Amino acid sequence: MTSLNTLKNILYKLKKEEVRSLINFISYNQKVEKDGKLKSIQFIELLLSDKSYSANDLQFTLYGKINYSAFNKLINRLKEKVYEILLFDSNLEKTISAKRNREIFNIRKKLIQSEIMFMRGMNDEIENFQNKIISSAKQYEIYDSLLEALHAKQRYLGFRFGSTVYRKIKDEIDFYESSRNTAIKARELFNSITTKFTFSSSPNDYQVELKKVINVLEKDYEQTKSATIRYYYLFLKTEHHQNRTDFIHAQKTLIQLKELLENNVSVYTKSRIGTT
Repeated sequence: MTSLNTLKNILYKLKKEEVRSLINFISYNQKVEKDGKLKSIQFIELLLSDKSYSANDLQFTLYGKINYSAFNKLINRLKEKVYEILLFDSNLEKTISAKRNREIFNIRKKLIQSEIMFMRGMNDEIENFQNKIISSAKQYEIYDSLLEALHAKQRYLGFRFGSTVYRKIKDEIDFYESSRNTAIKARELFNSITTKFTFSSSPNDYQVELKKVINVLEKDYEQTKSATIRYYYLFLKTEHHQNRTDFIHAQKTLIQLKELLENNVSVYTKSRIGTT
C-alpha cells in the first residue's frame, strides 16, 4: 500500500522528541477506544517496533480482521497528525538551524493566527500583533509575508480610520512590492553571474558582464537599502577586485561584507561568515 509506505517513511524520520509530541498530541485530541487504547498510538507503536509488518499483519493486530476502509482512514488521520506536530514551535526550533528560516515559519504561523483573530472578532490586540509581524518581516527581508501582513493591516485599519490611513499603508505596500521585485531580479543576476565563475575558463570571459551587474546592484541597493542586495553587490565587487589582482580593495570589500553579515539577520549565515 502506497499510503502505508508513505506514512512509514515519514514516521521513521521523526526524532524521538517528535514521536513523543505526536503521541501526546493524539492522546489529547482523540477519544479512547472501548479497550482503553487509542488505535493511532497502537499503530505508531507497531510501526516503530517492527518495520517488517505488512498491511494485513497490522490490520489483524488492530482490528482482528481485514478492514481496508478503517485502516486507510487511520493511515490518513495519522499522517495529518504528523504534519501538524512538525509545525510545533519546539520541533521547529530543533529541526531548523538557520535563524532566518525559523523566523520565516514563525511569521507565517503568526499571519494565520492574525487572520483567525480578525475573522473571530478578537481585535483588541490585532494591530499590535500585525505590527510585530511587519517589523520582523522587514528586519529579515521576508517580502512575501511582509506584503501579506501590510495588506491585512490595511484592510483592518482602512475600515476603522478611513482613506487617509488606507493610502498611507498603500504607499508602504507599493515600496515593498517594488523592493521585492528588485530583490528577485538581483538574485537572478547574482546567480547567473556566479555560475559563470565556476564554468568559465578565465575571468576575462565574464568580466564585462560582472561590471554591468555590479553597477545594477549598486543602484538597486540605493533604491531599496536591502541588505540582501548589498550582500550580492559586495560579494561581486570583491570578485571583481580579485580578478584584477587589486587585493587591497578586495580586502576592503571583504571587511565591509563581514560587517554586513554580522549586523544584519536578513543575510547572516554561518556558511557565509565562514567564506569572508
